[in-house]
Amino acid sequence: MALLLEKIILFTLLDFFYLSGFYKKNMADEKSKKLNKNNKLSNGVNKIYHLLDEKFVLDLFKKEILPKYQQFFDIKQIKITLIKNNIWISTYHVVIEFQITFINLEKKLETLPIYCTAHSDEPRLNSFEALTFLWENGFSQENLTIPKPLFYSPDFNAFFYQGLKGENL
Repeated sequence: MALLLEKIILFTLLDFFYLSGFYKKNMADEKSKKLNKNNKLSNGVNKIYHLLDEKFVLDLFKKEILPKYQQFFDIKQIKITLIKNNIWISTYHVVIEFQITFINLEKKLETLPIYCTAHSDEPRLNSFEALTFLWENGFSQENLTIPKPLFYSPDFNAFFYQGLKGENL
């Protein structure tokens, strides 16, 4: 019950920050996009499929996530699960779970859940910034836990965060 209450509070706050523009910055520069503007790769395939490719994700996570965890020195394996699967020809709205098996400094394996929420037409930057603001200002302490924001990708209009332990409802 407490986990449900925490989720309700978190999403209420995220909605507030998103709708009010409280922590809004300029949107990602369109020039930084490496893929073409209609969300397709050069061969006509939807670009979101990159996030379902283990090698692509492994390279991305070694660059973006591994440096954020000083207790790990490498990533051994990634298991990818689509939770929300709305992928069309050139648009998408997905939630992806990545079970990341890290190798820690003692050369033991540890697994963490990393999630991605992405939408081709709605940048997730405001949500990422709101969660980052909450995280950096001590909102995730004691009895209340929120997901740890990790990074935002303008290429996919996606943000990545560490999942919480608990039961999915």
